[in-house]
Amino acid sequence: PFVRGESLRQKLAREVQLTVDEAVTITTQVASALNYAHAQGVIHRDVKPENILLHEGEAMLADFGIALAVEQAGGTRLSQTGFSPGTPQYMSPEQATGGRQVDARSDEYSLAAVVYEMLAGEPPHTGPSVQAVIAKLLTERPSPIRTVRDSIPEGIEGAVAKALAKVPADRFHGAAEFAAALAAPAARRPRRVVFASTLIGAVALATVVWLALRAPARQNGSTLVVHSRSQLTFTGNATSPAISEDGTQLAYVVRQCRAAGCTYEIVVQDVAGGGTRSVVTGASALYGVGWSPDRRFLQFVGTIASRYGTYVVATLGSPPRYLGNVYGRFYPSGDSLLVASGAGRRGAAWVWTVTLDGDRHDSVLVQDVDLPAVAPLSDGWILVQSSILPGIPEWRIIDWKGRVRDRLRLAEPLGLTRLRVSGGALWVEVGSAGAPQSVVLHETIDARRGRFVGRPDTALIMPRDPFDIAAGAGTVVYSEGSDQYEVWALTLHDALRGWFPEQRRVFSSTGAAAGVISPDGSRILVVHSVPSPSGERDMIEVVPFPGGTGVTHRPSGSRIAGPRWTPDGTTFWYAESVDSGVRFAAVDARSGARRSTVPIADSSVEEMAPLGVSGLVWTTGSANGVRVWRAGEGHPRDLPIPEGDESVWRLGASRDGARVVTVGWNATEDSMLVHELSLVDGRATHWATFFGESASRPVVLADGSVMIAIAETRDANTLYRLRGPGHVERVGTIPRPLIALAVSVDGRRVVVTTSETRGDIWLARVGPAGSGPKD
Repeated sequence: PFVRGESLRQKLAREVQLTVDEAVTITTQVASALNYAHAQGVIHRDVKPENILLHEGEAMLADFGIALAVEQAGGTRLSQTGFSPGTPQYMSPEQATGGRQVDARSDEYSLAAVVYEMLAGEPPHTGPSVQAVIAKLLTERPSPIRTVRDSIPEGIEGAVAKALAKVPADRFHGAAEFAAALAAPAARRPRRVVFASTLIGAVALATVVWLALRAPARQNGSTLVVHSRSQLTFTGNATSPAISEDGTQLAYVVRQCRAAGCTYEIVVQDVAGGGTRSVVTGASALYGVGWSPDRRFLQFVGTIASRYGTYVVATLGSPPRYLGNVYGRFYPSGDSLLVASGAGRRGAAWVWTVTLDGDRHDSVLVQDVDLPAVAPLSDGWILVQSSILPGIPEWRIIDWKGRVRDRLRLAEPLGLTRLRVSGGALWVEVGSAGAPQSVVLHETIDARRGRFVGRPDTALIMPRDPFDIAAGAGTVVYSEGSDQYEVWALTLHDALRGWFPEQRRVFSSTGAAAGVISPDGSRILVVHSVPSPSGERDMIEVVPFPGGTGVTHRPSGSRIAGPRWTPDGTTFWYAESVDSGVRFAAVDARSGARRSTVPIADSSVEEMAPLGVSGLVWTTGSANGVRVWRAGEGHPRDLPIPEGDESVWRLGASRDGARVVTVGWNATEDSMLVHELSLVDGRATHWATFFGESASRPVVLADGSVMIAIAETRDANTLYRLRGPGHVERVGTIPRPLIALAVSVDGRRVVVTTSETRGDIWLARVGPAGSGPKD
């Protein structure tokens, strides 16, 4: 279920120590959850305060990712290789030493370590390093709790000491027996067993946890659980699944690579088995796919013959029909779609009906939105999804005059990845940036009255990948796989001929990563995500070109924008999200020490670039424009968005800080516009127009020209050099899918970040708890 509350770690950070009654209550609930998991043969292996969530008076146990990682890796194979998954402060001795027989008593030890911290204010063993903690764990007994807090009853101290015994045979026979020893049975209240299963990647394995979890009923009905799941594809090359409303047919995207390059196809197959057939071939890129209710058509987003937008194709075969650069959903009849476009009006969007032949009618202008997701409801109502505040999702039910009938807004900033109206309800996937999992919310809709009913339920917890649901059939399809990010230090010549030798790879990770080369080409900034108790965090490494030992900088915020070098190469800047909002940080590139910070009032920073050594320019997600700040100025000033741009999403600054090169998007022309923006008078000059999937950050070279890479397909990027308005030179093509490209100011060295995704499609049968056999 979607947890509205906090983790035990957050509570301990605020209160340090808990009352005895509260600690015993939390322990009893977690022990009950562990007892249920152990009965299913599941050992958690990472019980700690971060994984205990406090939800409406219930303690919920989360993060079974390590348990599944060990199981999928062959039981004991991880420990046989010398790796002990878990968190050292709460790890049992047998787990810390890589013991092959880790059972329920290991989780009991970890729970006792959590109890010790709830009462004493710190874990039983601490130290300056992982090695120090494990050394104490194996050789020292923790201090008795009563020496730290003499108000603790002797019986509780004895129970904790017994559960923390170094030899498993000296402990209780499981978490339930330990909890019973903490409190008299008459003092214990009956509790429901409640789990929150979060889906994490552990030990470089892409992990998806589907546990049969019992959860309290919600206002709109019982939380759904998975009764069975099965793998539908086995190629490692399938993404973007879509399932028909009746749950019988599956469509998905595959990548086909040959000597001439890579293209994309949409494949259709029966869920029950049988052969596959391609209904779309030869596309440069394909993204979301959706079925018509009658299964006669598919709508999808992609690029075909250099034309990006939404298409419709008949499942029995016909050329795809282009509908425009719009977002669309089929009407229940299947003979037309409801589409939306934000082209031409900032803060407003046109919504209209379009037939399968492309005829438009019944248009309405919706205010206070950008490009929304839309879906038709019965009885003439329209569902519109947007974010009127940065990152705050909102759904509205409106009529064909644009009048709002009802609205639903979440209180927390969350990203939106997919919306579906099915079975008389709204299903939407939400997730925080950087989180490996997302939550599928379910909200009942009274389409006759145009009203939301009750409040959203947590329907499922999913991997953060595309999903689709056939509510009437009780079926979910989703992609499960892994990404491999690699940072390469190359000469421009080698990159253009596709030569990526092993010795030129400076970083590799299954977590998000990107590299930025210093202006003189001597060093590389590598920003990458790492696991942390509160979720993934960004880390910055400064390494020599083409690799070697460097320095590490740990931002205070969990997620950052940037980093970017100053022109002299001595400093780098980045923007970080902190509790107070957003601030810029300047860091010494040689020592990794923070030099200064600049707080700003903006709620987000999308892109940034230093202006010389004394200023910054950036774009925001809310203002959709460009802002400038220089040292000594009290407040940043706004620059006008260049004519033709609906938004600016790439920035590059000249070495003297007098001009900025912007890359913006024009949805009407389906193009990317490059402008030079003078910071002296604010005048924008159009330099070039490109068509493609995306663009790299523009780099202003030493001679004043600009280097930019255009992803003309998803799998190849063409470099262009711009020497002025209309003066465009083609440099060559890098035959790799790029996440990022950075160029030294002499144009000779590049840092290329690549990403490779492998995945397959899985199907899960879902229904109310207790309605079927559990997986």
